[in-house]
Amino acid sequence: EEARRLAEEEVRLEADRLEQENLTAEAAKEDELRRLREEQVLAERKTKEEEEARRLAEEEARLEAEWLDQERLAAEQAELERLEQERNEQDILMAEQREKEKEEARRLA
Repeated sequence: EEARRLAEEEVRLEADRLEQENLTAEAAKEDELRRLREEQVLAERKTKEEEEARRLAEEEARLEAEWLDQERLAAEQAELERLEQERNEQDILMAEQREKEKEEARRLA
């Protein structure tokens, strides 16, 4: 009877030990899964941040190019206006010169 009781106790203790090992292994698996999920979330966040940084850099480059293009167009427009003013001044001088020549021709005639 005592031997049977001791054997049953030994079986029960072994079952408890195996159950504890099982629970410990499951807890370790859950911890590892949690760690892997956290790593995945961090990796996804880093990827999103890198993509956003790249998008912002591209947008900044596009805006810089637009600004430079506007600066170039403004400089070209200013040059065209300067040339137009210069041409107008030359036209006025030529008209004045023709008028003087006409007056001189009438005077001499």
